[in-house]
Amino acid sequence: MAGAVTTDRPARRAQRSNLATGAVWLLGSAVVTLAQANNDRRLAAAGAAFAGIAIILVVRRLTPDPARRYFRSLVGAMVAVSVGGDWILTRLSTTNGFVNSGLDTRIALPLMFVLLAPVVLQALPIRLRSRALWRDRALVWRDATTMDWLFAAYALFIAPDLVLGLVHHAPKSYIAQDLGLVVFFVFAYIAGRAVTAEASRLGASELVDLLLALAVAQGILVWDTTPLFTYLEAACAAALAFALLQPRATGFLKPGLALVLLGADVLAIKHGSGTTTAIELAAALGVIAYLLVRLRPLMPQWLVACLAVVALAGFIAFTADGATLRGQYRGSDPSNVGRSYEAYQVRSAIRSSPVSFVFGRGLGGSVDETNAPAIFANTLVYGGRDLAHVQEIHNLPYEFLLKYGLLGFAWLAAFVMGAALLGIRALETALERRDPTPVVYAALPLLGITAAFAAATHLQDNPLNAFALGVLVTRIDFRSSSWLRVGLALPAAAVAGIAIGAAAFVAKPPQFVGSIAAGQPTKAAVVGDVRFGYPGNFHQRYFVSSRHAVSGRHGVRVNGVVVASYPLKRDPELGGPGATFPVDGIFFELYQIPRQRGHAAINRLPHDLKDYPNITGLPRATEQGGSIFSVKGRDYRAILWLGPDAPHVAQTTMVELIASIQVNPPSPHKHPHTKGDKVK
Repeated sequence: MAGAVTTDRPARRAQRSNLATGAVWLLGSAVVTLAQANNDRRLAAAGAAFAGIAIILVVRRLTPDPARRYFRSLVGAMVAVSVGGDWILTRLSTTNGFVNSGLDTRIALPLMFVLLAPVVLQALPIRLRSRALWRDRALVWRDATTMDWLFAAYALFIAPDLVLGLVHHAPKSYIAQDLGLVVFFVFAYIAGRAVTAEASRLGASELVDLLLALAVAQGILVWDTTPLFTYLEAACAAALAFALLQPRATGFLKPGLALVLLGADVLAIKHGSGTTTAIELAAALGVIAYLLVRLRPLMPQWLVACLAVVALAGFIAFTADGATLRGQYRGSDPSNVGRSYEAYQVRSAIRSSPVSFVFGRGLGGSVDETNAPAIFANTLVYGGRDLAHVQEIHNLPYEFLLKYGLLGFAWLAAFVMGAALLGIRALETALERRDPTPVVYAALPLLGITAAFAAATHLQDNPLNAFALGVLVTRIDFRSSSWLRVGLALPAAAVAGIAIGAAAFVAKPPQFVGSIAAGQPTKAAVVGDVRFGYPGNFHQRYFVSSRHAVSGRHGVRVNGVVVASYPLKRDPELGGPGATFPVDGIFFELYQIPRQRGHAAINRLPHDLKDYPNITGLPRATEQGGSIFSVKGRDYRAILWLGPDAPHVAQTTMVELIASIQVNPPSPHKHPHTKGDKVK
């Protein structure tokens, strides 16, 4: 009888645990679903919750081993929630992709926390979830690793920065969003730490296969995978590591697919997909190169490390993306110009007080980007941002400097150093044991951190980053030969972070140069119902003309304006006697034309360069073109010309100028031809 009772106890305990888990899933999913702003988002949240729960239940049914069941449940739920919510929201919502990305994150992260929290809690060691924890705290503290303490320190930022966010009257939704990122980042790390070393070894190949399959599905079916932002290149690097270290057991399918996907990245970069893909690809190739160099080995590890440091220093010092990382970019790339403007705004914000310098502006801290470069500001508006309160800074160091101040900047430096050393140690372990399984867990956070330098919040909201770090800490023993070096390197990195952050506070931020609306005097010109901005040091002339060379029709009178970077003569319009085009100049003309039948006019604002195809009658140029567009039933023609010897920043100015074209609000106090009025 006693034996029967003893046998029933584990079954009853398991039954109570399952009931509690089910209750948490249902109640938590209902809260997340009802908290969404509209029915489309509620349906997406409900669908994502159903997909995540279904995957966990299927994995439980098919996987008898508890450790592997836990690993598969985590990975499967992350993918199912991300893909399921995105797929539903994309088909229901009429908003653009940038807005959907933010909405998807607000659905996926809370759901992952709700669905995985009971699973993670059950997988934790008994001493960490029993009442004996307080008695055994000294033993637990001795078992804690350097990365554990780093994550604990990050969690401690919540207390002071929550107070600062409230003191600075940050919007409550912004505070909640930043708080959620901190909690989720720490939670994902704990989830990874609970994975056993054996389960991570057996599950590595499955994880690589799943990520490669997801990348193929994303390319063919145009799936979105928010918040799994960076995974493709890491999976490809891991697949090639399997081919390098275990060629006989791997076959050709996995490395062949990886090469195809990396080749697609190369083609995308060639066709102008942006710098983020290029940075991720470069980081993946760096991981593969490290394995190739050290496989023989062709050179000692210290030399590889020195070359990496030199390459990093050269990248930061001499490349356009490095200048953006420093917040000092002055070129023509709109994204880099915008990121530099954000850095300028952050440096100005933290100088407001010593408290802001040390602790930042707190959770929910934001900067005012109403005067950001127009082409950059347009993308923020397109993404649903409030320009007066932008809280997500693209540049990772400046994001931490804004939210957490000098302390956060020092923490970030130590964290990046710790993750880099942990990743290198994992790659060395893979080479020593001819075991490729640690490579995927090293590549995911290394590439995730690299990509986050251009999109800061992707460090915390991508669950694969912290999860893989947690797995690595469990698998790689950092307290052996490398412990002393880690114990010295991380404090040294933190001190370097303090020095750099202090320089950002003490040095007066340089005035931002190189855009129409950021730090320079700006004026506006008005023709009819249309208004556009231009730099205050440009020259302007209004004109009225009946010439056929100007209007294109006999007996028609048109009026308009010309602005240029050089002095203008009388009648400076294209086709007029005073038209001039210096090789280093910028020319822009706008005039109202009579309505014509049979021609197509653009009916949307703002414009971009694609709306300005080349036209005849203009001298050789770097950029030139014309556009006809309609506003309030009237047609207008715009002509742009950028001289072949104009400075690089002039391209950004031209892009911003045409992007600033907008409908002019009616004013009873001004004549429609307002000469050089300043933009408010």
